[in-house]
Amino acid sequence: MPEVLEEPGAKAYLTRPQLVRFLRQAGYPITLSTITKLCAPSRDEGPPMIGLWAKRALYDRDQALAWARGRMRSAAGKT
Repeated sequence: MPEVLEEPGAKAYLTRPQLVRFLRQAGYPITLSTITKLCAPSRDEGPPMIGLWAKRALYDRDQALAWARGRMRSAAGKT
């Protein structure tokens, strides 16, 4: 069996469906449909993309969490 080599300090990036599962596990109620719409070029409001692998967008976990936190609105004044 071939040995798998990992780059020291390498991060595992997430595809868009994996990103949705990750954010939902972190408590953010978001769907793949919503992320897809936010990432559309006409909107460009999605989480920062690290790059593309073939045609798949890849995302960093830390940047995606920061993006989700930044989209939260304050509950001040709401009753």
